[in-house]
Amino acid sequence: MPLRHAVPFDDPDLEVWSCNLVLSLDRQQRLRADRWFELHPMSVQNDNDMAWIRENPRPLYTLDYEPDFPRSLRFPIEAVAALGYADYFSCTFAYQIALAMVEGFEEIGLYGVDLVFGSVREREVELPSVTYWLGLFQGRGGRVVLPDHGSTLHHPHRYGYEYWAEKRWTEKRVMNLNLDRAEHVDLVSRSLR
Repeated sequence: MPLRHAVPFDDPDLEVWSCNLVLSLDRQQRLRADRWFELHPMSVQNDNDMAWIRENPRPLYTLDYEPDFPRSLRFPIEAVAALGYADYFSCTFAYQIALAMVEGFEEIGLYGVDLVFGSVREREVELPSVTYWLGLFQGRGGRVVLPDHGSTLHHPHRYGYEYWAEKRWTEKRVMNLNLDRAEHVDLVSRSLR
């Protein structure tokens, strides 16, 4: 089951944030999002993206205020930067976590954000940024709620205390990641020919 299906949509106190063209639908297939984030430049959006941005029925954070889009809000990058931490934003999720800190959220949940199983960019670039911001959020006393079967902030064996099991699991994981990398490099090199 995809992790985004674990969202407790029935909780009336839950504020749901979504991004890009990822639809957050409840069990009755109704749109369930309170805020939306589209933090790519408008110049890279295709026609489908632009139609969604124009028709989006929720407050929509964009890099700059977009007067042609009625729900557009400029993302408050200055407030996020004023937190005083590293300027380490490699994806929308990192910006969302930082904004939750700015706004004083005490708890955040990450559903459908299992970057370990995503693209090479998601694993190698975005995941470290997300875990950095999650660590800062927790370090400030925030509570992070994650699906039970996700891999973010999860390592199945405690290093040292479960030495052999941790070693076997990690070696297998590294081997699989290396196979994924080799496959990706092969695909890229074939596309350049």
